Amino acid sequence: MLVGLSSRKSIQLIVSGDPRKRDDVAVKFIANRGRHIDKRPIICGIIFIIAFILLRMYSLALGIVVLLAIYAYAVWFILPRHRNIAIKIVTDRFVHEKMYISESSAIVGSANLTYSGTHKNVEHIEIIRDNKRIKEMDNHFDGLWKKY
Repeated sequence: MLVGLSSRKSIQLIVSGDPRKRDDVAVKFIANRGRHIDKRPIICGIIFIIAFILLRMYSLALGIVVLLAIYAYAVWFILPRHRNIAIKIVTDRFVHEKMYISESSAIVGSANLTYSGTHKNVEHIEIIRDNKRIKEMDNHFDGLWKKY
């Protein structure tokens, strides 16, 4: 969702974690510019190319090369990727605060943007539409952004 929105809006994320590990799937996805590259077609394609060349079936090998080129084109030019996402990974503290701020509203609370956080867990969120409170939340986030 954030990757899709980033084509129209600037998005800033602050998360906790070890930047060397990048365990979190969502953080990996965002760090990879919103692309998920499945390596299986590439590996299988290379194996087939080698097999067809060894069997002197050059036209089939060329066909696999064309299919891999189409796959690479889709990954790099067609699949969604973020344009305006900045991410900061805080390593010295655990950032657990959740704030989602736009020009017209802010959402704050305990819910994570996960399936459990939005569908299973008992969570608390508050939707803020008061411009003064939205500005306060925005200033709070800016302070965290500058700090980390």
